[in-house]
Amino acid sequence: MDISKEYILANIEINEVTKCWKWKFIKPNAKHAYVHVFHNGKGIMLHRHAYTLWHGPIPTGLFVCHKCDNSKCCNPDHLFVGTATDNVRDMVSKGRNVNTFRKLSHDDVRAIRIDPRSCRKIGRDYGVDNSAICRIKSGEHYAFVK
Repeated sequence: MDISKEYILANIEINEVTKCWKWKFIKPNAKHAYVHVFHNGKGIMLHRHAYTLWHGPIPTGLFVCHKCDNSKCCNPDHLFVGTATDNVRDMVSKGRNVNTFRKLSHDDVRAIRIDPRSCRKIGRDYGVDNSAICRIKSGEHYAFVK
């Protein structure tokens, strides 16, 4: 199926207060933070596809971030491209830090980066999800901590 602008516009609900565009077909118990759809036989994230349709290609290595902080929103006016660091700064500036950011000090982050153990083992010790630990090790999270 081809997910066009017209198809998106025909299958969203617009929140009149926030102006967020919500996909009509989200399952109530959806496990993903982002809406995934199939476009031409390939699974894609709807917000990234919407950005591409309305604004053009996403530069290599950049993320599509939400000004509205609603991961289910696909309103192109609410989307912007940025680096992982831009996304974290945006999150922190709005005070929507996830538990990982509240639990770990900058010293913890520095120690995690040099810890040779698996992300899973480190995560258990800090009480943080192993995927967050892997993102810290890769520099995707806490890129501003030197």
